[in-house]
Amino acid sequence: MVHALIGAVVLGAFYLLLALVWAGGMGGGDIKLAVLIGLTLGWLGWPQLIVGAFAAFFVGGIISIVLLALHKVKLRGGIPFGPSMVIGAWIGIYAGTLIANWYLQISGLA
Repeated sequence: MVHALIGAVVLGAFYLLLALVWAGGMGGGDIKLAVLIGLTLGWLGWPQLIVGAFAAFFVGGIISIVLLALHKVKLRGGIPFGPSMVIGAWIGIYAGTLIANWYLQISGLA
């Protein structure tokens, strides 16, 4: 339970910081969703939380590149980040431990 609360606070605070630093980058809905995702992934474990949080940005980057390449959005156009957050959370849920262990092994930290 403590891990879940820490996950919610940390991920929510990170997205709040992004919203404050980068005006228009993250909205209030993204912050609220980050708290819920942090709560869920934190409850499952640290590997799920860390992988899920990073995967959201990785997925968002891929989606952005594809949309830019297909001329669906302009360079300064807004792309909703919530779907990327949810996909990242699912990656964390289903493959978080596997990806975290793989990363630690190839980096020599495990």
